Amino acid sequence: MFDELEKEGEQMAAARRLPFEIAQYRWRYHWFRKKSITPTGPFYINVEPTSYCNIRCQLCSYNYSRKPGYMDVGLYEKIIDEAAALNIHEVAHFLAGEPLLHPELPYMIEYATISGMESRLHTNGMLLTEEKSHQLLDAGLAFLGVSFDGDDAETYNVMRKGSDFDQVIENIRTFLRLKGERGKTSPHVTLKVVKKEGQPGNGNGNAGDLMVGDEFRRRFAGLPLDRIKVIHPHSWRGEIRDEVPQVTTGDYYYPCMVLWGTMSIGWDGRVVGCAADLNGHDILGDLNRESIMDIWNGDILRHYREMHRNGRYQELDLCRDCNFVWRGKNPHVAFLMSKMPQPVKSAGKAVLSGTRLVGKDVRTRSFT
Repeated sequence: MFDELEKEGEQMAAARRLPFEIAQYRWRYHWFRKKSITPTGPFYINVEPTSYCNIRCQLCSYNYSRKPGYMDVGLYEKIIDEAAALNIHEVAHFLAGEPLLHPELPYMIEYATISGMESRLHTNGMLLTEEKSHQLLDAGLAFLGVSFDGDDAETYNVMRKGSDFDQVIENIRTFLRLKGERGKTSPHVTLKVVKKEGQPGNGNGNAGDLMVGDEFRRRFAGLPLDRIKVIHPHSWRGEIRDEVPQVTTGDYYYPCMVLWGTMSIGWDGRVVGCAADLNGHDILGDLNRESIMDIWNGDILRHYREMHRNGRYQELDLCRDCNFVWRGKNPHVAFLMSKMPQPVKSAGKAVLSGTRLVGKDVRTRSFT
């Protein structure tokens, strides 16, 4: 009986949710137009259940200069109610802290799910106990991302003080086993492995060369793991540039998609500049007093969009040292190509291979 009610609730929530394709096309359309005001809200929001963390990572810029705390459940409900009314597609529970430290996290995820939003969670996995895994699965979690620094115990335990590689591996295996026992394809589970240039298996450090070792993959053999994603470390707006040299991401400039697609909300309701602004250097507004759309089309974000549109992102403290605006190919063309049938994709790749697509290179061209 309970399973039937749970299934019915999930179906009702999915019916209220704006279809993924429509939601994705909607925000990308506004990014493509690059208008400073958009009539619809972000594609997704990041909501920080807590800014406290149980470990210390070398590759994290968070230094607790932003006052730490736990989000009030009433504030969370207000945010989700607004977001659902705006047809915001998903909510990712994370920012600077470890979400599993919040005692009401399962309720938060369930509330967002019932409200018609896709509920996501990003965690370091250390607190992902069997009991917590059951709670998250019961809450209707749609996506679970677990982050790693390196793919072996020696590297990981040095990079992540207070965590334990083997314990996290076992926690993930338990979660995957429970997911499999329920016979569900949801939640989608991704392991995000950060590897520095020069670490084993990384080739020359190019994005296409990044990979994890066979031993790491074998740990999850036979379990319903959906993806292992290997990435370069991020410099967090240049805040940890000494530890993380900037990696060239492309020669062509495109205004930051974050300004048209996402909003990052701290535990206290204040909206920070972006998901890389963990210490809250730029505060865009306060959802205790303002609405999502008030902030989304407020003076600060409109100014940021105009500066990016005109290629003047380096005049913004938030964006000056971030390389996210540099691309190797036109992101709009790449997105449209990804939606094409496979023969068209293959032909497109052949045509575009080795070709620099038209973009505005602010290092060599002036804007008009």
